[in-house]
Amino acid sequence: WNVDQGGSTSSFNTGPAHGQAGSMLDNYAYIETSSGSVGMASVLTTPPLQMSAIGGQLSFYYSMHGATIGTLSVSSCTLAGVCTQLWT
Repeated sequence: WNVDQGGSTSSFNTGPAHGQAGSMLDNYAYIETSSGSVGMASVLTTPPLQMSAIGGQLSFYYSMHGATIGTLSVSSCTLAGVCTQLWT
C-alpha cells in the first residue's frame, strides 16, 4: 500500500485527483495493480479495534479504476484468527 496526496498514481487515469474531502492535501492509500500478477492480493490491516457490545461501524470511501483492479472485500477477524467476510 502507498499513501499519497494530491492525486497521481503511476498508472495513467487510475487514481483519485485528491482525497475524499476534496483537498489536494488529503491523504489516500492506494495499490498499483498494473505491474502485479493475476491472482495476487493486497491486504490492509489495522491494529485490533474494540467494538462495543451494541455493534460497531466501519465506513470508508473507495475508488476502483483500471483494467486490472479486481475486487474489494472487507473481513473481520477475531484475535484467535477466525475471519468472517463482511462485504464484497
